[in-house]
Amino acid sequence: MEKPREKNVNMLLSLLGPLGLFVALAALIMLTLSDEKLMQNISYAMIGVGMIVALMGAGNFIYYFVRQTTGQKLASAVIVMAMVLVVAAILIGANYVVYRRFTSWDLTSTQLYSLTDSTSGLLKAIKEPIRITYIYNEKNEDYSITKRFLEKYAGLAPNIQLRIFNPDRDRDLIRTLEGQYNLEQGDSVIVEVGNKNTAGEMVWEKPQYVKGAELFESGSRGRGRAFVGEQKLTSAILKATSKHKIAIQFSNKNAEPAYDSLDSIGYGRMKAAIEHESKEAYALDLNAPVPSDCTVAVISDPQLPLGVDEFKNLDDYLSNGGKALVMLRAFDTERPTLSQSLEPWLNKMGILLKEGFIRDRNRTNFGFVLSNFGTHPISSEFTRDDFVLTYYCKALENDKEIAAKFQIFDLLMTSSEGALFKSASEQQPAEINSFVVAKAISGKMAGSDKEFRLIVFGDSLLASNAMFDYGVNKNFVMNCINWLAEEEALVRIEPKTPTEVHFTLSDRRLRVYAYFILIGLPLICLYAGVCMWLLRRK
Repeated sequence: MEKPREKNVNMLLSLLGPLGLFVALAALIMLTLSDEKLMQNISYAMIGVGMIVALMGAGNFIYYFVRQTTGQKLASAVIVMAMVLVVAAILIGANYVVYRRFTSWDLTSTQLYSLTDSTSGLLKAIKEPIRITYIYNEKNEDYSITKRFLEKYAGLAPNIQLRIFNPDRDRDLIRTLEGQYNLEQGDSVIVEVGNKNTAGEMVWEKPQYVKGAELFESGSRGRGRAFVGEQKLTSAILKATSKHKIAIQFSNKNAEPAYDSLDSIGYGRMKAAIEHESKEAYALDLNAPVPSDCTVAVISDPQLPLGVDEFKNLDDYLSNGGKALVMLRAFDTERPTLSQSLEPWLNKMGILLKEGFIRDRNRTNFGFVLSNFGTHPISSEFTRDDFVLTYYCKALENDKEIAAKFQIFDLLMTSSEGALFKSASEQQPAEINSFVVAKAISGKMAGSDKEFRLIVFGDSLLASNAMFDYGVNKNFVMNCINWLAEEEALVRIEPKTPTEVHFTLSDRRLRVYAYFILIGLPLICLYAGVCMWLLRRK
């Protein structure tokens, strides 16, 4: 028969088990909430102490239980312990299977952690070894999103290798990488392609450097920060594995708005977006033959008419399988439109320009809202909730006889209440209808066996700095650029905006929660144990 005092001591020692577990759990929570080194060290120490105390309590409880249990009670206890062991074995086995056969489901509304089908198909088609190096800082709130997304890349194809380094833990290696790649401060992603040298050793070449800050931007329609990393990373992989560079060249010899200007009618923001996708942007002189390394030629709102030689060079370029984006200015109060200088050349492509300019009933203080999109891959991703902001537009029509020789698609239209005005002085529209303001054309020029691609905008301002960041203007324009550059994989990659849920703790609330976790919960458990002991004693 056990003495009362020994029994009481055993009961108190048994309380050490839950008490130690609560201390370890509280310390683990504090470890995740604090970034201070001292607090982290204290948390580690408390986790260790808590686990030791919990093991002491558990050992004493088992010893006490076995001593007090005999006969039928012992048999029942053995059965219970066996069931516990079976359940534990099942859980351990399930975890092992899940670990070896890992899968996950993306339940976010924007599919934040999923790769698009176009990216998946592209990466599976690439046979060269790809190495992605991610240098991160755990204090960066975007770290987890970027890391999980990169793991998706690495898990998609066996030839993609992912390396992740923390500057606080891998300082010597980070110094080596900084010297090798000339890295800047902050998170960085480096994409490289591997080739074997004559000795059979793998050499990593053509590094594409992506800043961590470039993987996020302000979300559209005020929805918070958007993740644009998939488009940026996929573009970097394309550039690393491509045998040629992607060059977007802007004509600049006919008083066009400057492609590198940040004034309202310039295209500096468009240039930045092009370079953001690891492409190059620079000037183009149409007085000379278009260079063979020009991927896309951009002719936008020339204030001086193009000459005969310039049109001939443009024709020769398209005959050799060239790609071009032509943007027109429909109306300007300060000068007459010069779209008619491009009209005869566009007629050869099966595009007619209606006289005058159009406006849509959906008007804002900044321009007109167009939300009718075509079914071409460039525009099919957009919904009626999306819109392109424009100013006055030229209406585009097809020359049925010539258009039959090419493939022509409508990309962007006004509503059914679009209004056509023949001049700025008219008060009443000449026609009310749905008008096309952007078209995509592909086909072969006469006497050529190479396919050209051409896109025409009826309004050059939709790509200007003044409107580039409104609505889906940027996505629409960049989809056009990527389609022209034959990078269709990038056309269907939209920015992913996570749903933001904020849980903000002030310093005072954080201290209150800390005291409750570290002191309050253990005291509650101790009080409950004492009450149970007193009840059993009675």
